[in-house]
Amino acid sequence: MAALTKRESQKTAIRLIYWSITIGVICLLIGCCVGAARKAYQIGYAIFYDAPYDAGNETEIVVTVPEGCTMQMMAKALEEEAIIADDLVFYLQAKLYQYELMPGKHVIQASMTGTEILKVLSETEAASEGASEG
Repeated sequence: MAALTKRESQKTAIRLIYWSITIGVICLLIGCCVGAARKAYQIGYAIFYDAPYDAGNETEIVVTVPEGCTMQMMAKALEEEAIIADDLVFYLQAKLYQYELMPGKHVIQASMTGTEILKVLSETEAASEGASEG
């Protein structure tokens, strides 16, 4: 077998580097796709499974929805107060199930699911208070 010339060995080295980089980029893209798919699954599961954040805790919480409050603002506030687990999931549930916030004071329980909280927050203040009394 004849020895490789300097030019041939340079071409071989360049091909090896090219294919190494190409395979590395493909692996990186596959990893990103798998990570994105996992996150999408987790969000979808949380939207449709809808488990309570603090199951078993029957503590009543008064939530005031100010005039002009957006669903994003309410979701962020509820997450900051540890009433819901994820503001994005709560917001997506509101959009998916077409809930609209009603200004006023609403009584919720810490053991409610996101959609149960949305239902209460979308009722008028009088209906919300009546539901908690009965």
